[in-house]
Amino acid sequence: MATVAEHQEVMPGVKRQRNGAEKEKISTTSPFMPMFEAFRDELDEHHDRRERIIKASRDITATSKKIVRTLKSSIPEKIALETEERAAGIQKLFAEIVPDLAGINSWRYQRQISGGIQEYMEAISFQHYLRYQKLITVQEAARSLPDGTGLTQDDYVLGIFDLVGELMRFAITTMATTGSLPGAKNDAESVGDRTILVDLRQLRRNFEGMDTTSCSGSGLGKDLEKKMEVMKTCVEKVETAVYGMIVRGRERPKGWVPDLADDRALLASRPLLTQSITSAVLFATGDVMAQQLVEKKGLKNHEYARSGRMALYGGAVFGPAATTWFRFLQNKIVLKNKNLEIAARVVCDQTIFTTLNLGAFLSSMAIMEGTSPKEKLDKTYVTALQKNWLVWPAVQAVNFKFVPLDHRVLLVNVVALGWNCYLSYLNSH
Repeated sequence: MATVAEHQEVMPGVKRQRNGAEKEKISTTSPFMPMFEAFRDELDEHHDRRERIIKASRDITATSKKIVRTLKSSIPEKIALETEERAAGIQKLFAEIVPDLAGINSWRYQRQISGGIQEYMEAISFQHYLRYQKLITVQEAARSLPDGTGLTQDDYVLGIFDLVGELMRFAITTMATTGSLPGAKNDAESVGDRTILVDLRQLRRNFEGMDTTSCSGSGLGKDLEKKMEVMKTCVEKVETAVYGMIVRGRERPKGWVPDLADDRALLASRPLLTQSITSAVLFATGDVMAQQLVEKKGLKNHEYARSGRMALYGGAVFGPAATTWFRFLQNKIVLKNKNLEIAARVVCDQTIFTTLNLGAFLSSMAIMEGTSPKEKLDKTYVTALQKNWLVWPAVQAVNFKFVPLDHRVLLVNVVALGWNCYLSYLNSH
């Protein structure tokens, strides 16, 4: 008699008739299966290759940004060594994906590697400019890449567009710390010397004279309008800073930074910090107005902790969040019809940022006061949101249409003096 173990070894996988006889095995092999298995293997290989290229591109981008941040006009030996080590790391990353970019794959995965190549272009062109005060050529840039890694003209041009931003930051920082314009032999008023401003203006002229009618479907065609706008803004910032240094600062000592309201130099160099401090001050001011002008508490009964909470929220939450949000809208919502673009930005601002920010404000105030966030939201959120939509869509439409990006948070904070006064009053009642 067969044991249970023997039955377990015999029975699985055996199909039988009703009378117990074993069924005849029928071949189920399809002639199409090998073909689909080959497709499956090819797709698996494609996705693995694509992921490797994307990861390498991100690593190259991060390392390139580190190189840019460490570079200065006169490169000390320690920084030069650090830059060389990072450049060697980038070369290694490129070399690892050379087999994945062979042949037709160099175009198949162009979109995945393009971002990393552009950041690399920005880093090496900035380094080249600091050393030789010249723009690196496309041939020189291509030779710096490992064999098998192609540099397209689109990636080269887009990388040079990004270089303008780094040159702007470098120029303003140098003027603020040394009192002179980079590149000048004697001082910023030297007429015959070629300064960084002369080079930036030359780049702007060349960019504006480009004929891009034949590349509307390429990466250059898609990013050109946005990059062109940012490039012009960067050159204008340097021109404004130079004006402040030469015309208004002839008798100023070295190290003087142009006033924020006139020249925007400080705002350009440290936008997040500047906007956070401004927001903290104006949020606290709005609460003081609420307590003294609306509630008429007087100095004796003034709740300083309440003003402190408003300042903390304005500086730690609203300032950084609004600065990042306005930059996101500026870069991501770009339409050919400018009026439609402004309308889209206002709708996004009022449906996404406003609803989240108002909820965060009321909840954080409740937490800092030691009360229930749910109760606070149930009691005041809908009322505050309705009042918000009566005021802010029109304000933001004007803000997006007429105010430069760096001053949008400032305008919001100034207009919000009255709004914060209302919010503070609403939150306390």
